[in-house]
Amino acid sequence: MGKKHNPGIRLTALAVVFVFMVTSVTWTSPAQATPIETTSPPFLPLQNLAIPEEMGSVQKIFLGTRSSGVEKMRGSVDFQHAPMVVLIQDAHAVIDAQENIAKILSHLQKKYGVELTLLEGGKGKLDPDLLKAFPEETSKRKVFAGYEKRAELSGPELVALVRDNAGEYRGMEDGPLYEKNYRAYLEARANQVTLEAAWNDTKRDLDRKRAGLFTPALNEFEDVRENFLSERASLLDLLFYLSGFKEMLK
Repeated sequence: MGKKHNPGIRLTALAVVFVFMVTSVTWTSPAQATPIETTSPPFLPLQNLAIPEEMGSVQKIFLGTRSSGVEKMRGSVDFQHAPMVVLIQDAHAVIDAQENIAKILSHLQKKYGVELTLLEGGKGKLDPDLLKAFPEETSKRKVFAGYEKRAELSGPELVALVRDNAGEYRGMEDGPLYEKNYRAYLEARANQVTLEAAWNDTKRDLDRKRAGLFTPALNEFEDVRENFLSERASLLDLLFYLSGFKEMLK
């Protein structure tokens, strides 16, 4: 009958063999030189922004003016190095829209070198490293696609998870203010019918009064503002209108 060994000794022996095998393989593997990129990718300037037709379209481009105090101190505006913002209009929980947004972000990162993506509905930096570390790419994409189909994962979040060198993603909300507004929304929903009836009566009365008191330019501004608040106009439409509002008042 063979001699029985203590389980602890067996475990130690197996660990020693494993370490020996791993370190031996490491020592005998030939060193591989890591290629060094000496030049940056030839990114296109955002001033010439173009989006493939199947992804979407560029509605408006606004390059600003030289009227701000900082720009006056500098004497001119260097559009080539000025900060650029690309506003992507979102359609929440619409799968096709989220997939197109994901494609647009990948396009902006690859062609224009966009490094920072700001997201609504969140706060702080997104850290997808743990989920990205799963080694089996096909299974990982299949799982993430399931979350996307259930509208639990947005297009930008999907890009952050599946694409290498996807840049930095940050939520741009003020956390306490966002929660306060959300609580107010839930409370208002509980009394929606009564509150809407009271507000509509009050608003009609105020609109009649301001139509006779405001100048035509201010009345137009109020109409544009109301269109934005009721989601009949986008944020981009409002910003373009405001960019020329000062001239309208002259």
